[in-house]
Amino acid sequence: MTLTFLVLIPVTFWLITYNMAQAMWISVTAGALGSATTALVSCLNRRANGFEDQCGRQTPDPDTRKERFNQGMYYWFLARPLLGATVAAVIYWGIHGGVFELSLTQSTEVAFYGFLSGLLAKTILDLLRGLLKNIFR
Repeated sequence: MTLTFLVLIPVTFWLITYNMAQAMWISVTAGALGSATTALVSCLNRRANGFEDQCGRQTPDPDTRKERFNQGMYYWFLARPLLGATVAAVIYWGIHGGVFELSLTQSTEVAFYGFLSGLLAKTILDLLRGLLKNIFR
């Protein structure tokens, strides 16, 4: 099932953005880089805290509550750059379409907003989800 999404999202994303400008691809690439950076930091922090096996046994010190590296997080870390690229594209569309009161005049600005949205992709999605729940009660 996860593999289906890992294939479906990039294919549909490519189809949507096929005729978009180079700035869009800069944004998407920077978003993937930002999300990959966040995934790397999270992965390293979890490894530093220890491991959790498939049965839930934790090492070291199972009595302390910490986020630990486990095999179940593997796909999440692989998919995280894809999430960042997708959120960066949405943010780019919002800025380019005039939803946000910003302008993208240079490729460095596009890359910055793309990287930032990739870095904060999960947070941005959580905020949007909460906003939509409040609007459509």
